Order: sequence, then C-alpha cells, then structure tokens
Amino acid sequence: MYTSEEAAALEERNYHNLREIIRINYTIGFNSRTPTRWDFALRLWSMVLIIGGLISFYGHWQLFIRYVATDMPRVTESVTTVLQASTSILKIIYFLRAPREFYSLLQRACRHQLLLDCELFELIDDLPMAAKMRQQVNEIMDGFWLNTRRQLLVFLYSICLTTINNLFMSLGMNFYRYFIAHNESFDMVLPLPTLYPSCMDKGFAFPCFHVPMFLESCGLYLCGLGGIGFDVIFIALCLHCVALMKTLCHMIECATDGELPQERRVQYLRCCIYQYQRVASYLNECYKQIILGQFLLSLLVWGLVLFTMSIGISTSATTTLRMMMYLAAAGYQIVIYCYNGQRFTSASEEIPAAFYACAWQAENREFRRLIYMMIMRTNRGFKLQVSWFSTMTLPTFAWSTSMLTALRLTTYLIAATFQVVIYCYNGQYFASASEEIPAAFYACAWQEENREFRRLIYMMIMRTNRGFKLQVSWFTTMELPTFLWFTALPALYPGCMDKGMTFPYYHIPMLLETFALYICGMGAFGFDVIFIVLCLHCVGLMQSLCHMIECATASELPRELRVQYLRCCIYQYQRVAAFALELNACFRQIILIQFLLSLLVWGLVLFQMSVGIASSFLTTLRMFMYLAAGGYQIVIYCYNGQLFASAAEQIPKAFYECNWHEESQEFRQLVRMMIMRSNRSFKLDVSWFSTMTLPTLMSVRILDMIYVCTPVV
Repeated sequence: MYTSEEAAALEERNYHNLREIIRINYTIGFNSRTPTRWDFALRLWSMVLIIGGLISFYGHWQLFIRYVATDMPRVTESVTTVLQASTSILKIIYFLRAPREFYSLLQRACRHQLLLDCELFELIDDLPMAAKMRQQVNEIMDGFWLNTRRQLLVFLYSICLTTINNLFMSLGMNFYRYFIAHNESFDMVLPLPTLYPSCMDKGFAFPCFHVPMFLESCGLYLCGLGGIGFDVIFIALCLHCVALMKTLCHMIECATDGELPQERRVQYLRCCIYQYQRVASYLNECYKQIILGQFLLSLLVWGLVLFTMSIGISTSATTTLRMMMYLAAAGYQIVIYCYNGQRFTSASEEIPAAFYACAWQAENREFRRLIYMMIMRTNRGFKLQVSWFSTMTLPTFAWSTSMLTALRLTTYLIAATFQVVIYCYNGQYFASASEEIPAAFYACAWQEENREFRRLIYMMIMRTNRGFKLQVSWFTTMELPTFLWFTALPALYPGCMDKGMTFPYYHIPMLLETFALYICGMGAFGFDVIFIVLCLHCVGLMQSLCHMIECATASELPRELRVQYLRCCIYQYQRVAAFALELNACFRQIILIQFLLSLLVWGLVLFQMSVGIASSFLTTLRMFMYLAAGGYQIVIYCYNGQLFASAAEQIPKAFYECNWHEESQEFRQLVRMMIMRSNRSFKLDVSWFSTMTLPTLMSVRILDMIYVCTPVV
C-alpha cells in the first residue's frame, strides 16, 4: 500500500493532527511518541499529580462534613469534582500500567499498519484497478483523520473553558481581596469547592495559602485535562477502526470488478477475509475495563450536576451556569464514547451487506462458499463493550440519561401494569417452549447420517432459530417484564423486650435471633459456593473447548485426521451443552427467589442510608456493611453468570477463526453447522425473569434506586 518513505511521512502527519494531546500527555507524565530515557521522570511527575489529587480529597471531605446538612448544592459540586478527579486518576494509572500498549496502538493507527500488512495490494499491484483503489482508500482514511481533528478541538475547548474559568476566578478573587480591598487575612477562594479548616482565613500567609492552592490546582488539572489524552486517543483509534471497516467494504465491493481477472477472485476474497480478521482483533480489549469506570462515574456526575442545577436555578444563576459548564465538560466524555462507538457498530454492520452486494451469483462454487461463510460470520457485528456492562452505542447513551430521569418518577403506573404482566408472563412460557425446538433438532446424532439428513437438519435449525413469540401487533413481543417492590417489618417480641436478661424472656428470643442471624450470614454460603464452583468449571470447559477447536487446523495434526478431530470437538461441545443445561435447570428457580429478595433488601438498605446519612453516621456505616454483605450474593451470581455467557460467546468465534478456508468440504460443512448452532449461546437463567449477567445486575440496582427515590404521595 505504501513505501517506507510514504509510511514515515504519513505517520508524522497523523501525529501532527494530535499534537495538542501529545503535549498534554507530556504534562500528565505519558510519552505518546518514541520512548526516551526521560520517561521515568515523566512517571514521577504523574505520581506527584496523583498524590496531590488524592490529598486534595481531604478538603472535599471536610467540606462534606461541615455543609452536608446546610448547603447541599455546594456539597454536590464538591462530590462531582471528586468523582471527575477519580476518573482521571484511574485513566492515568491505566496509562502508567500499559504505556507501550497505548504507544503501539497509536503508532499502528498513525502508520496505517493494518493497510501496510494487507496482502491484497500486492495481489492487484499489476492491475489497472490498483491505483484507483489506493486513491479511494486514502480518501476514506484522510476523511476520518479530519473528523478526529474536529472532535479533538471541540473536546479540548470545552474542557479548557471550565478549567480556566475556575482557576482565574479563584486567583482573581484572592488578588482583589489582597491588593484592592487591602485585607491581609482574607478568606481565600480555591479553584474547587473544598475546605481546609485551619487555612481558610490566613490570606497569602505561607504555607496556609500555597499548600491548599497547589493541592487544588492538582485536583483541577486532573478534573480537566487529566483524562483528555486517554479520551482523544480512544477517538483516534475508534475512528481509525471505522475507517478500516469502510476501506474493507470498498475492497469487498471490488471483488467482482471487471478489471479483476476471474482466476484471482478467490484469492482476492481470501485477502479480504484476512483483513477482516485483523480489524476484528484490533481495539476492544484495550479500552474494555477502564470505560466501565468512566460510565459508572459519569452517571453519578451527571446525576449530581442535574440535581445541583435543579436547586440552583431558582436561587443562583452563577451556580446554574457553572453546572452547565460542568455538564458540557464532563458529559462530553461519555458522549464521545457512545457516539464513536455507534459509528463503530454501524460501520461493522455494513460489512455483511458488502459481502452480499458483490455479484457472487456468477462466480464459482469456492467463491460462493467463502461469501456464504463470511455473511454468516459478519452478521455478528463488532461492538465496543463497556466491560460486560453494555455496549458503546447511542441507545446506551439514551438509556444512561433516561436512567437519571427515571430516578425522579413516581410509582403511579404500578397498579395499571398488572394486566400486562398476565399477558407477558404467559407469552414468556410460549416463547420458552418454542426455543426448545432447534435444540431438539440439534441434539439428535446427525453427525453420522447421510448428506440429505444433514441438509434437512440444517434447514430446520436455520428456520427454528427464529422462535415463535406472541406479538403485540408490530410493536413488541409478550415477554416477562422486570419490576417488583416489597416491604418488610423488624422483629419484635412484645412480652420480652423489657425483662432484661431474665430467663426465658432473654434467652429464647436471643436463641431464635441467633439462629436467624446464622441463617442470614452462613445459611446459604455453601449453596452459593457450590454454584461458583460449578459455574467456573463450566467456564473452564468452554475455554478448553475453544482451545481444542483452535488446534483443529494445527500443522502437527495430519490432514486426514482433522474431520474426525472436529467431530470429537462437536461431541465435547454437546457434553458441555448438556452440563450447562443441567446447571441452569438446577439453579434457575432458587436464584429467582434470591433476585427478588435482594431487590427488596437493597431497596430498604438504600432507603435507610438516605434517611440516616444526615442524622447518624453509625446508621449509615451499618447500612453500608449490610449493603456489602447482602449484595455480594447477587453480585457473584451475575458476575459468574456473565463469565459463563462470555465464555459461551467465544465458541462460535473459535470455530470461525480456525483456518477452515483450505480444508475439505466435509470439514467446512461441520464448521458451518457449529457456527450456526453455537451462535445461540448458553446463558444462566433467573427462571423466566431474566439472565444472570451484569446488565441484569444493573437493572436490579436501577429498580432499587427508583424505589428509594420515589416520593411518597
């Protein structure tokens, strides 16, 4: 695609497009360019910023203690800045933990390394279409780098506006009080809302002014510019991936071009498949975990900012304006993740259409088989994941903002939903029964039957994968909704409470409550641990199966044994599937009870915390301990259930990524059947209520927050 000189010039030009962020990264201690011997000094500076920011949390804590009952807008603004600084500190630590990984990803993007590695351009180098294709690819890549530059500048200006406003407002107020009002012991104004009790009225006296100002400047810099380098590198890498997918679609469209000789088209299509596999494994793992923290903290920041705006809009225009600036600066972070993640997802959804749109009808059988396999594989599009929490798309962004609105809704709709529950509950029975049909077709021993039998099985599995559902016109389907709320009463023994330690008034209630306490604490411990062991064992089986499948085309395995080896993998898959179904059947009913009671427990504990936080610190602490102990049960179910579901989703990927392109027809038929079957991955069910995954856990927590925050009419 490029000569070495062109690649070097391209790399330098793309780095120049990111020059502001590269300089900002230097100021937080990260070298985005070639490693140097001074990188250790940059790391030391990163540690100074992180330590300064963490120490500044002391001032926020002091302000929280003093004003929590009297000045809620000021407290919420302080908490907002703490959360924003925490997000930036996490990103800087992530930079420090894997600096070479980020450097390698960014360098590969700036050099267009995946295009340099593409064998397709060597294949068509002697054809007239080569120059036209290179020109089109360059135009696509340049357009996305220009888009990256625009997003960078908008993001940088929005962050700098808030940061400069806070810094110069504090310095201006301090200088005015000292030089113009001639007040040597004035109350100093810091860049962020904090409180240092012994320093606030000392004016410019050293160190009462200088130390808090340095700490809060570190906190302000972390809030504003600490995480911007991380976010802009994400923008660059994400849009680079989008551009690669756009170029791949263009390459696929040219697979049946008249200028491409017939005898080269199969090899050309294989080059497109190899390029697709490179793009598929490029980005997601690097940003998967840190973005989960960004999402959760951003939700809290948005909620607090909107709360402060709702209070301050009628009392202080300054507070409202400052909160709008916070909203623009902090909110833009999550917006860029969802917006660019949506572009990533949309671009990936164009790939199967590109495979289908080329004129494959007139090509040979091998070409058509490759097209068929790629259409089937690319229907599982790429998505940038927020850990196992969700995906980076605009619906996720809309959900995150609507969740904040949902916290302020009332419960007047609950009574009217009972009729809907009746329909959806029975509709769920209907849908669950229909989903057993393809499993029954697959479970019969089709591997040893004749070709006609396997074709019929294949057709029925493909048809019955679209299960039956009772529809509500064209609007939706009747399935079980997820809502519940309860109430509870404390224990009381009327004739015993005022008798002291008199027998049996003290001993019998104490014995009964000790039994209850033991049951609450240790009663279900063995059950939960057995679930963890079985679930992780099943995850281990699925991961070992993926490794077996990957070795199906290993060079050490003789070609004549590969079909039988693949059959053995299929038999192992069926055993693992049976084990997973047995595990699901064993735990699904009792875990429904666990979910429903956990919904109640968390709701009541959060309500008690919201009441006790202003009256009793000990009550809040005790409720927090209940929250950690009681909530951990449902967390381990959802976390291990997510591991289970994620491991199951790797199986079709393992079948696809073995080198099936060069194998026999029977081998490819088996791979095709298994990709189609394993696309219906395993999940641990909570009866018919939901699945054991982290999104389910988050839904339960949202319902708890709605229950807690709903006003009583």
